[in-house]
Amino acid sequence: LAIAGWAADLGKGFYDLLIVTALYAAVQLILWRKDDRTNCLQRFNANRDFGLIVLVGIVVGRIW
Repeated sequence: LAIAGWAADLGKGFYDLLIVTALYAAVQLILWRKDDRTNCLQRFNANRDFGLIVLVGIVVGRIW
């Protein structure tokens, strides 16, 4: 994502939110319990939030 942001000439806001995105993904991996179906579904549904953070980062990177 960082290379894509660089190629798209996105601003500092994108990279700030890219750090948030990486932390969010790390938390999801830490909380993941592969033997628990409910937990797996929660982690799968968290992908929506992950994508939303990336989208906000792109928009902020274009503005800021």
